[in-house]
Amino acid sequence: PDLKEILDCVCNIFTESTTYSRNTHAMRHQECFAIKPNKDGMMDILRKAFLANVDDIYRLADEYAEEFGLTVTVKETTSRGYYLSIPAYAAADLPAIFIQPVKTGRFIHCSTE
Repeated sequence: PDLKEILDCVCNIFTESTTYSRNTHAMRHQECFAIKPNKDGMMDILRKAFLANVDDIYRLADEYAEEFGLTVTVKETTSRGYYLSIPAYAAADLPAIFIQPVKTGRFIHCSTE
């Protein structure tokens, strides 16, 4: 096949907005949305599940912030995945729902069940 055919095949499968990123969080999103919708049914299902999970994480962080009167921020790293970040001044009264707390500078990084 000539290069035009190969380019057409690639452009038919991948979205035009797909780019490389050094940021792991951005790259995970790029990977999830690189294949055009309706090209692979399983990928469409995984994409919806990924978005639902991320939405749930942010929704829970907002609920915890409101319920406990804390600033709760969602963070993500390759090694730890998604986790919550809370100002360190809350360490003394940290509700039991926040598990695996690790103090890092001015913040406590933790998870929930």
